[in-house]
Amino acid sequence: MSDQSLNPQPESVTANMPPVVGALTCRVLGLGDAGCHTIEYLAKNSPPGLTFTALNTSASSAPVTAGVDFLLVGSQTTRGLGAGGDPDQGRKAVEENLAQIQALCQGVNLVFLLTGLGGGTGTGGAPVIARAAREAGALVLAVATLPFEWEGGRRQRQALLGLQQLRAEADGVICLPNHKLMSLVHASTSLQDSFDIINDLLAQGVSGIWRILTQAGLLTLDFADLCALTRGRHSENAIAFAQASGEHRVREVWDQLQKHPLLLEGEALAQAESVLVSCVGGPDLTMADINRLMELMSRKAEMADLKLGAVIDPALTGSLRVTVLAAHTRNDSTPAGRVPLAPEPPAPAVTREEERFPTLAEAAQKTTARFVPPPLGLQERAGQMLRQQRAGGRGRKRQAQNMQGQLPLEAVSRGRFEQSEPTLHQGQDLDIPTYIRRGVPLN
Repeated sequence: MSDQSLNPQPESVTANMPPVVGALTCRVLGLGDAGCHTIEYLAKNSPPGLTFTALNTSASSAPVTAGVDFLLVGSQTTRGLGAGGDPDQGRKAVEENLAQIQALCQGVNLVFLLTGLGGGTGTGGAPVIARAAREAGALVLAVATLPFEWEGGRRQRQALLGLQQLRAEADGVICLPNHKLMSLVHASTSLQDSFDIINDLLAQGVSGIWRILTQAGLLTLDFADLCALTRGRHSENAIAFAQASGEHRVREVWDQLQKHPLLLEGEALAQAESVLVSCVGGPDLTMADINRLMELMSRKAEMADLKLGAVIDPALTGSLRVTVLAAHTRNDSTPAGRVPLAPEPPAPAVTREEERFPTLAEAAQKTTARFVPPPLGLQERAGQMLRQQRAGGRGRKRQAQNMQGQLPLEAVSRGRFEQSEPTLHQGQDLDIPTYIRRGVPLN
């Protein structure tokens, strides 16, 4: 099989250009095995207006779902056989098709990048795609899953490094640890249904943001609000979706958000700097409902800038549907525009000239000496006493009854501790040095 047959022509990928919803265009990119599986599920369960493209280094993972384009990346690097869990191979494969990827993002306002971290294609290629999409002028939101804990330390370390690099390139990253998502799955749930539940959460995140931007209502949240929340911030984002019906729908929706794994059981709201809240309800939605929900939200996200959107949908009479997008800017991201492929060089060593001790004159200008030196005569007498002790006691043990004397030094004031009570313990003053209190002679 030739390389050309493995890699579709650019025309087949770009033929399905993103439709226009007002002036807003959006493309969803799925990278690697996890991204391709998620994008197929999303294409079957998403609102209209989204365009889908799957990218992978493995030719066998080409999606079969209608409406999903496929681009085999790195046909020269991997020959369509995958990256083998090597992020460097994944990065090289994506860079091989960088011009085609940039063409996909030209004229697109919003790019969703779906991928799984810890392997080769997603971990190494996602930061490169995010950078290319941003350089094409798109706002880039990445949705990344982390490995299960049982997948081992190597994949965990690769995933965390890939996540740091992805944050440095994307405008915002929604990170979903798989082991937290599995807390929503019952022990008896089948393997296929378990992954469908995870994919459904990812689909809710993408669809929820898209609905926020495209649903006109009484209070509208538009693309400019999303840009203000994320563009250039390289933030860590969290999104959640909740819906309830009945008299206590506000309380039920809030309880769902508080327990939502994508909001880290409410911790993401507490750390958020900005929060978008989209409320969709029927004609019976009241101002009291909105006021009650936003009061709860403001108490939890007390440091955040809150923006509200409200839409009336007759189909949701008696119900309330809420989508929340929270953004928290981390301080561990590297500057945008580059992926740190190697550790930063160490700081230059300090030379001996730079680390020299200050002179006595310099020290005198900065601090006042703590102890006052005794007069010269006292120094000479003290030296004579020490020489006599050494001459008389050399070669034999000192007698136990000899008591340690104090040198005739000038008394120094205790300063602001002069009026302080002495530190007494079992009748002894601990402010007096131990060798004096115990009569230990010093040779």
